[in-house]
Amino acid sequence: MLVARGAFEFVLIPGPFVFSLDDRKGARIIRRLGSHHCTVLELSTRGGMMPCPPTCAVEEIRR
Repeated sequence: MLVARGAFEFVLIPGPFVFSLDDRKGARIIRRLGSHHCTVLELSTRGGMMPCPPTCAVEEIRR
């Protein structure tokens, strides 16, 4: 898995459903990615677009 090897620090997704249609399984996968020091940024919610969290600032991504 590339995330486990440190190839990615951030993963941008529209929602957990990209990993699984089962919300609990999608959340587990997101936690697993986080355990490998990969930040998962969810770009939307079921109700519509969500603003990017402060950790998504350009300065943070450039690190």
